[in-house]
Amino acid sequence: MDKTNTPPEKGTRRWAVIVRNLVLYGAVVILALVLLARPIGDAVRRADAAAFWILLATLGAVGLNWLTYAAIHRRPPSLPVFAHGTFCLFLVAVIECEAVPKNSPLASTLAIVAGYLAAASMLLLSFRLAVVKNRAAHVVAVGIWILVGLALCAMAYQVIREIEIGRVNQDTWISLGSMAAFSLGLCAPLIRRSLRRRASRKRKTALAEGIIVQIIGETYLDDEGDAVTPYFARILYEVEGVTHETRAPIYRIVVRRYGKGAFLGRTVPVWYEPADPDQVYVKRIDRHVLETDSRESPTDQDPEENTAPKGGDEGGGLD
Repeated sequence: MDKTNTPPEKGTRRWAVIVRNLVLYGAVVILALVLLARPIGDAVRRADAAAFWILLATLGAVGLNWLTYAAIHRRPPSLPVFAHGTFCLFLVAVIECEAVPKNSPLASTLAIVAGYLAAASMLLLSFRLAVVKNRAAHVVAVGIWILVGLALCAMAYQVIREIEIGRVNQDTWISLGSMAAFSLGLCAPLIRRSLRRRASRKRKTALAEGIIVQIIGETYLDDEGDAVTPYFARILYEVEGVTHETRAPIYRIVVRRYGKGAFLGRTVPVWYEPADPDQVYVKRIDRHVLETDSRESPTDQDPEENTAPKGGDEGGGLD
């Protein structure tokens, strides 16, 4: 019996995509930087302000690439695309830093900028590696987080020392501003989701008692084509004699540790909009549900920040 050759073809296509991306995002960029390295260096040596104008122009080109990617693929750029753009900015900063004299104040400033750009690029890449189902990728991601964390701690210590001994200069303020912007950038997604969930929670004022009837896992492909399986708890709740259904996220590690059956029949509080009972707000299901008596009133529980509309949780993947 003839066997289809779908797996080899699929593997061949995957390698073709990898080679194409290496050419487009690797060799072409390196070639362009090699050709532009001398003009960039000459411009920076003639005027210090040229270094910042060149970085701004590079940022504009990188942003245009991101917008083009979003227009072609009809979705936001993936983490590797963001990491690639940040890495391009890092390379330009390194070229400028190497072009200016080592004793120039601009050299230290460009070194700080290049360091933060390198850290941002590495972190973006590590976030992508963290969701790959491969132990080596996870080890690399954790290693990157440790290295970046140590670098930030060392820089923070240096800033504190400069303030203590009274040697505060331009680079000190640049380091402080960079660390603040870097930290805010890392926390921005969490802050945005928290604000959105709080705004959604305020609209839901009525309370009902929900019962967990099923733990399910849904597998889908993310933007990079990798399989992701978040887990949800199906919850039934009653409003004016009518039964409604919603879902709340649950950590996969909690499901593996306690088993799906441990959560069945447990009650959880469900906040909903009186005008539309299908618009609900449910806390994330965790081990604390098991510590609560199934007959306990949901008003005794402290709601946490997780919005769960009828179609699923706002947070998306839980992998």
